[in-house]
Amino acid sequence: MRFVTDKAPENLAVIVVKDVDASKLLDTSNLRIDPVSKKLTVKPQLKLSAKKTELIGDGKDSAEIEVAVISPEGKAESTYNGKVKFSTTRGKLSAKGGLVQIKNGKGKVVLTSVNETVDRVSVTAHCVAGDCQKTTLEFEFM
Repeated sequence: MRFVTDKAPENLAVIVVKDVDASKLLDTSNLRIDPVSKKLTVKPQLKLSAKKTELIGDGKDSAEIEVAVISPEGKAESTYNGKVKFSTTRGKLSAKGGLVQIKNGKGKVVLTSVNETVDRVSVTAHCVAGDCQKTTLEFEFM
């Protein structure tokens, strides 16, 4: 299948798709025009990691969450600087409003548990500018 994004030659981008789930063909949320090459590319992805994902549900235990911007090739985007918005289904984030400034492709936020047992707590992050793919990391309050 071929999909032409624009008829104007200066805006021409052709996507060739083979053996892909048809329901995802029109999802362009992970694509962007690269500001340097002016070509259609996949957005960098945010990668969340934490040394522990099981927290004691006492309202005091916490985990530091590291965020890194990763290129479509799997390499760190060390030149990326921007804001990432974090949200959580439970618990408290250390950053006011969940906003974390990313410097040289990296940033950190702390998640503190609540005083209860929760099987699944989701922490989601996305770039405020919309130039990265969002991601989620799962926790449990025990």
